Amino acid sequence: MSDNYTYARPYAEAAFKTALDDNSLKDWKECLVIISEIVSDMNVKAILANPKVTNAKRMEFLESFLPKNTNNKIIHFLNILLETKRIFKAKEILEIYNSLEEKHSNIKIVVVETPYKLSSSEIKVLQNKFEKEYKSKIEIKSILTKELIAGMRIRIDDQVRDFSARNYLSQLQDQLVC
Repeated sequence: MSDNYTYARPYAEAAFKTALDDNSLKDWKECLVIISEIVSDMNVKAILANPKVTNAKRMEFLESFLPKNTNNKIIHFLNILLETKRIFKAKEILEIYNSLEEKHSNIKIVVVETPYKLSSSEIKVLQNKFEKEYKSKIEIKSILTKELIAGMRIRIDDQVRDFSARNYLSQLQDQLVC
């Protein structure tokens, strides 16, 4: 586990616990997604890291991206992230928050990458297969990835199952080279 995740974990856990206590998981997730996307931009990082910009101005800048009726606890959380310089760990905080939410709701997110759009029946077959295997509710997130050529790549938790033509060709090349 990288240092970023080690530093982000207590903040993600605090955000999740607060959201759970307030019954506002959706609001927290929405704001964390927004902040994560914003902070990943290099220009925004430059603004937030600029010592000439006050924390009040940084906070005002970040709040401008959030919905108008954002919970005060979320605003306070962002302020803490700014003061502790953990705002740059927003992506990791979001990822940990998402995993905590998945565990809480007993839903696993399965990311399926294919070079073509999956039909609803294909998604249903995959969903049923993984629900039986993991004994949990499964949500399929389909991503179009042209580089795969054919086949699919499936990510569940920390597992990756690569059934792509690209992977098979790579394995074949490795065997021929040896």
